Order: sequence, then C-alpha cells, then structure tokens
Amino acid sequence: MRLRAWIAGFRWLHEKARGGALPPEEAQAYQEAREDLAAMLVAAQRLTLNPGQTAREALRVVRILPLELHHATGPVRAETLDISTGGFSAVLSRAMQPDEAVEFSLRIGTGPVRGRAKVANIQQQGAAIRVSFRIEGLSPADVERMGSEVMDAALEQLAILVEAT
Repeated sequence: MRLRAWIAGFRWLHEKARGGALPPEEAQAYQEAREDLAAMLVAAQRLTLNPGQTAREALRVVRILPLELHHATGPVRAETLDISTGGFSAVLSRAMQPDEAVEFSLRIGTGPVRGRAKVANIQQQGAAIRVSFRIEGLSPADVERMGSEVMDAALEQLAILVEAT
C-alpha cells in the first residue's frame, strides 16, 4: 500500500475514533495503526525508546497550544513548543529548577488538560529558557486526549508533506 493511501485510511479511522464512532471491530486496527505511525515518526526523529515505553508514549510533535503554569511566584502564561502524551516544552522568561513541580493547564482541542508536571530539562536559549516538563498522574482519559492531540498534530504535519509531493 502506498504511504498516501495508508495515511488517508488512518486519518479516516482517527476521525471516527475522535467522534466516538469507531466500532469495536475497528478499534484494534486503529490502535495498531496509531502505534505503527508513532513508530515511523519516532524513528524519523531518531528518538530512543526507554525500556517498556511505546512509540506513542515517546512521540513528540510540534504543537503550539496555550499553557498556564501555576508557579510559586504566580501564574505564568506561555505556549507550548511541542507536546507528547507524557509532557510538553515551552520557552519561559523565568528560570526554573530541575525537578521543580508545577500545576499546569494546557488547552487542547477537546478542552483543557489540567494536572501536575515536573521540570525534566532546561536549556538556555539566549535570553529565553526552553523548559521541558514531564506530566505526572494524568487520568487515563486525559492521557488518551493528549494522545489524540499528538496524532492530530502528526497528521496535520504529514498532510503538508504528502500534499507537497
């Protein structure tokens, strides 16, 4: 099967799943296709999976979303640079400490995801600071919503590439 046809078929399944119209007999095929797409993109990104981690869990996609962090010094508004099912990154103007915990609210297409995250990585970029956060303790429903948002972003980016060729 050609890649364009595969992506079109997956997009169709993904839209059905997002709309809650995926019959049980298609659910397994959808889950497998989602993992296959994530595995292809993780390989393209040259990411390494941690033991026990799925490609879907490792996949990061560029996605600019409104973000509010509830820091000890007050709320911080920012936008994400990228997201995954387990975290996000943003450019901040104030420094944070490694492993520092914050409450967050992230506005995705299906509504806000609220929770707790810890600083996973800090990179100075000129006057700005890129901070990566690892989300902790999300409900399975919110993890699924984050996974759908990641797939939405991946499909949007693939559509641009596929349409350009």
